[in-house]
Parts: sequence; C-alpha cells; structure tokens
Amino acid sequence: AIIARTVLEGVGGYRAGSVHAVRRGSEHGLSGHGMPNELGIPASACGPPTRHGGVIRRPNLVKRFLDGVDSPLVMVAAPAGYGKSTAVTLWSDDDERRFAWVRLEALDDDPVHLLRHIAASLDHVVGVEAELIRVLTGPGRSFDTAQLPALGQHLSMCGDLVLVIDDVHLLSTDTSRAVFMGLLSYLGEG
Repeated sequence: AIIARTVLEGVGGYRAGSVHAVRRGSEHGLSGHGMPNELGIPASACGPPTRHGGVIRRPNLVKRFLDGVDSPLVMVAAPAGYGKSTAVTLWSDDDERRFAWVRLEALDDDPVHLLRHIAASLDHVVGVEAELIRVLTGPGRSFDTAQLPALGQHLSMCGDLVLVIDDVHLLSTDTSRAVFMGLLSYLGEG
C-alpha cells in the first residue's frame, strides 16, 4: 500500500501541509465489500475531492510521482491552496494502482472515528472483511489493542494500493496522532 497523507507538524519530523506516500506491496487479495455506512462513515467522505473546471495537467509532476513508485516515501509539500490534493488526483489518473481517499474532518480527531473512516475508504476500493467491521464497530473494543491492529493487518494485505489521507493537520489530539502513526507502523519497509 502507499499512503499519501498531509502530515502532522512535529510528528516524525514532517511539517504540516505536506503530502507523503509510503509504499508496501502484497500479494494477498481481499474479499467482501461491506458498505462504508456500516462503519458509520458517509460514502461521500471516501473518495477523491471534487474537481472543478480548469485543472491544469501537470505531466512533469505526475511523472515524478510515477517514477517514485518503488520509493517507500513520496512527499509533496506546499502551503494550503497550492494544489497538493489536485496533484495527487492527477497522479491517480495515470497510475495503475487503486487509490483510496480519506478526506479527514474534525470528527476524525477521535481515534475510533479515524480508524473507521480509513476502513470505510479502504472498503470503498478493495473491500473490508466482515470481521474487521465487527471489530471496529463492536462494543468494548479498545482502539489501541484491538481496532488499530485489526485495521493495520488489513492494510498490510491490500496489495498495490495508494491510501491518500488528506488534511492530517486536523488531527490535534495526541491520541489521534498516535493512532495515525501506529497505523503507519503496519506498513513495514518499502
């Protein structure tokens, strides 16, 4: 999987406003296509941003993304409004891999909601096993000892995938940031 995300300032040495991508390949396939609303996340939050007319194609920039396919980390950094999300959308147009989008919002500052939102976005593209949905929505399950490991294991089996997590700067609590960084630990090397 590749994770493209706007990263947290002061977390892992990255600056707010940047987009990163981390790649992990897997030969495992997944079955089951639960609906995102089973996780309590509207399907409208699980997809690329709406494109407005007048998007300028950036073939040189997209080529740089595509040339970095074997890199464990790809980073795009720019101030707000400079087109980071649009650039990643253009990348997705020319890349053969599947792209799952998580457009974060204030509710995602809650670690359980964050994990469900990421799972819903994965479900929208590659499917999520019923057991993962049960773990993420069932009562009495700790986000750090049950939910995070279950979603991390699922993510590690998604194969060639780009998981875009946009607006990570909205994660303001230490707990939500720790869950986010914990999820990255399941990706492993390159």
